[in-house]
Amino acid sequence: NAVKDKSNMYNDFQILQNTFGLNWRYLWGKKGYSNTSFSYSFTDYDFSIYDTYHYIDTGMEKIITKQNSMEKEFRIRNINHLKINDSNKLDFGLEVKFVGVDYNNYYGTYNDFLGNQTPEFTVEDKKSAAKFHGFLSYTWRPFTKLTLTPGVRIGHFTYNSNTNISPRFSASYQLTPAT
Repeated sequence: NAVKDKSNMYNDFQILQNTFGLNWRYLWGKKGYSNTSFSYSFTDYDFSIYDTYHYIDTGMEKIITKQNSMEKEFRIRNINHLKINDSNKLDFGLEVKFVGVDYNNYYGTYNDFLGNQTPEFTVEDKKSAAKFHGFLSYTWRPFTKLTLTPGVRIGHFTYNSNTNISPRFSASYQLTPAT
């Protein structure tokens, strides 16, 4: 089809993706509950990109790119909801992610549409890191139609040692019972 459509490239692309997990909800009584989840996800990429013009000229496939990589993530997340009274509510939680990637990528010589040649090279590496997040939000209903929610989210990524603090605020007003 790539030859017929006069495309520069064609590909063979396969992805295998799975997620497994458990969720546990714990009731604290009438005032609140916790929701804790554990999950493991992985994605396996295997794809190749070929040069259409090389195939037209020689009848043989020429790989431009071949990528084989595996991405993995293990996540633990805990969210807690506490109803103090009808006007006040507290939500807080933690999340930890362990992420990893293992890749083996080949890039063949390639001439772009201007005739410039890119040399062949291979990138093969394994990386891993962790992400930590915590959040807290307080919901206040000073009267039945108005809800105010200030909060904060803090996150840290070990790969680049980056920490972010994100203040949050929302306000909502119910115009009618139907909205």
